[in-house]
Amino acid sequence: MMFDLHGMDERLRTHRDGLPAADFSVFYHLISMDRNRDIMLKVALSENDLNVPTITKLFPNANWYERETWEMFGITFNGHPHLTRLLMPPTWEGHPLRKDYPARATEFDPFELTKAKQDLENGSADLQTRRLGHEA
Repeated sequence: MMFDLHGMDERLRTHRDGLPAADFSVFYHLISMDRNRDIMLKVALSENDLNVPTITKLFPNANWYERETWEMFGITFNGHPHLTRLLMPPTWEGHPLRKDYPARATEFDPFELTKAKQDLENGSADLQTRRLGHEA
């Protein structure tokens, strides 16, 4: 079974001895209850090609993990049934766990909440099972 899936921005990593060149990585933590064993697989990705195939058909619980990883790092899971925002508001721009994401208030332009943006944000608060990755 798939226990965990997460991404990592490794562009600023300094100690890479014996590791594959990677700007970003996706980690898959798989567990066998029958054998009492686990394995973690690391997929190294180049910043120029942040694409991996989805594993949602093999492990349905990967759905939200892949969505979160896409949302936070910008890693695309090709073939994912519903790769949309899960945690951040629909008007959010960028991927907040990337090392190059502006993290200080002084790095942002002043926030403006337009009427259109406010309507979109208010609509996102409605519980929509499709938005969560489930059919109605």
